Amino acid sequence: MKRWALIIALILVLSLVPGWAAKPANANGYTYVPLVELNKNFDSYAYKGDVLTRGIVTYVDRNGFMIQNGSGPYTGIYVYTGYKSYPSVHKGDLVEVYGFPKYYNGLRQLSVNPSYGEHYTVTGNGKVPEPTIIQTSDYDRSEYQSVLVKFVDTTITGRYDKGYTKLWIDDGSGEAYIFSYNGLPSDLQPGAKFKYLTGVIYVFYNDYEVIPLNWELYNPTVKITDVNYYAFMKGVPSKLRVTVLNNGTKDSNVTFIAKLDGTDVYSTEFTLVSGASKVVEFYVIPSDTGKHTLNIIAEESEKILEIEVIPNPYQLSYGLTPYYERLYNKEMANITPLYENLTWVIEELTSCGVNLGDLEPNVEWINATMAEIQKEYALYDTLKGLLVQQNPYRSAYYYPVMVHIRKAAMMSRDVLREIEFVLPILQRTYEQVEPICHPPAPGNETTPGNETPTNQTNVTPSTNVTIHITKVLIDASHGQYYNPTKTDTSGMSTLIDNIKSELGWIVDVNLDPITYDTLKDYDVLIITNPSQDITDEEAQAIQQFVENGGGLFILGENYYNHVYYKSLNRVVAKYGIEFNNDELMDDDVNTGRAWFPLVGIYNLDHPAMKFLTADHQMYYSGDTLSVSGGVAWLIRGYETSYSEDKDGNVIYEKGSKPIIAAAVEVGQGRIVAYGSSKAISDAYYGNYINTNWPFVKGVLLWLAHQE
Repeated sequence: MKRWALIIALILVLSLVPGWAAKPANANGYTYVPLVELNKNFDSYAYKGDVLTRGIVTYVDRNGFMIQNGSGPYTGIYVYTGYKSYPSVHKGDLVEVYGFPKYYNGLRQLSVNPSYGEHYTVTGNGKVPEPTIIQTSDYDRSEYQSVLVKFVDTTITGRYDKGYTKLWIDDGSGEAYIFSYNGLPSDLQPGAKFKYLTGVIYVFYNDYEVIPLNWELYNPTVKITDVNYYAFMKGVPSKLRVTVLNNGTKDSNVTFIAKLDGTDVYSTEFTLVSGASKVVEFYVIPSDTGKHTLNIIAEESEKILEIEVIPNPYQLSYGLTPYYERLYNKEMANITPLYENLTWVIEELTSCGVNLGDLEPNVEWINATMAEIQKEYALYDTLKGLLVQQNPYRSAYYYPVMVHIRKAAMMSRDVLREIEFVLPILQRTYEQVEPICHPPAPGNETTPGNETPTNQTNVTPSTNVTIHITKVLIDASHGQYYNPTKTDTSGMSTLIDNIKSELGWIVDVNLDPITYDTLKDYDVLIITNPSQDITDEEAQAIQQFVENGGGLFILGENYYNHVYYKSLNRVVAKYGIEFNNDELMDDDVNTGRAWFPLVGIYNLDHPAMKFLTADHQMYYSGDTLSVSGGVAWLIRGYETSYSEDKDGNVIYEKGSKPIIAAAVEVGQGRIVAYGSSKAISDAYYGNYINTNWPFVKGVLLWLAHQE
């Protein structure tokens, strides 16, 4: 009897579990991993192979969607389907996902790439899980990633708009950060109170944010509808005009209070009849500069203003005028001879038929700015002269005078930097064309049988030269860990500074999907190891760019930092170069650990290696390469070097001297592949880029056909 009771109880329990949640595997034999299990043990699954899971769609964007299985912690995950892939799912769809678990800048996600056999399938519909109620202070807890959550009784404490909208809300436990890519309604202003707000938790570059889905505001009868002010200056009365509306059906006695940093600065009471509004005018006199909080309260309605108090410009400018005049004189003392030299060189080049080409906009800007500087200084000098007539002993001047000399001084600095960039290029060009343009003047010669000298005319020949500035594009559109947008040690400030200062080239950063139309305006493209796939279309655009004469510097990473070798190989494999899913190691020649080896075997016969010597050593952290066909190796590991994959299997044994850098000419263009993105970053106190720069410099010149 007890056995039958247990069986009946088990049947009843199983009948309560959705059929889609109970299946251990699908028809293809993939093992099913529940979302809670996957999320709680994500490090055990990440980068180890594809997994199968299921859930209800709770959120969809252009790059993927979120699914959730149940409510509460660890029940959700983001499914990445590709940049602007616009997945064909809808909220409430029951979806089966077979994807690759990975982190993307702190976000747990399943990456679905059909070319790797991964997929998602809508198998039905289901009820969207109930949102989990949490405190605002808990929004950035890892267990709530991609989970539908709900906040109740919160106040908006801050707002920022720039096409998108940022909000900060607080229920008293601490602020939560709300982000809406498409912007939010204007009534969601600091001071407004939510009855509730639901959204999903997302992670963007390791920062947590709430993507809002729906909400409801409290709607008080008496409310502040508008606040107007001009500016806040230290010690200066600043006027505010606040509109208060009675939206109710009865007259209301209103208590109005203004607080600056929590201290009452104004209060009044008045009666507001039903349907009427009143403008309250008052003044605030800030005593300190900097950021301050101004709370304006009318009954249950509140506006919170984050204000910036600036110094009184009339007081400040009185003492700054002499400083800016000294700065202007100093800058102009440096600029004047350089500008005269610049003007002379341009005249000479123009007379020789040289087209300024890429420098034309720079030269036009310099000339226009110099004219503007002279105009601003003339205005300053005129106003200053009028005041000196009134008081010959005056040594300082108020804002209307100061503003002109300040502008002239600041523009002088900008012009100096631009001239220092442009002038050396023009001078080098002149040195090249001057022998052609101005050959030595011939002497008076006589023809045989005629003792009368023949007059010779020295005509300036045209050189038909157009100045071209080499342009480098560094890609940062694929979630690269090492990329030029960062300001920490994973950035590339040293690389960019070296390219500009030593090579005189222009460096730009790409943040958009790669297209040939973008690439065709550049000479060299640098791509570090991506964390998002390089699409087939992007790979084809890069290949077209190279085959038409462009240079590609493409860099990998070690397996520990997840070399995206499949994406990299999508670009270069057809040319005989493949990045391996391994890591170069050296137990003997390293910087403290086997996986931080030094490298120093170079193919010094290759023109890209012209700045290296046989005894030079470089910091390295990355994978190895496999090459075939006409590919030339550039750098190898030492005899003591070897490589391992993520499971510890030896790929290249000691003595094999694994290749880590290689070069190939393709069509009219060139490619250099290097196994380390870290090598061109500012990592480890700059040791990576500083030791690698002689190699990188030679590579860039070779790629730009300037070897």
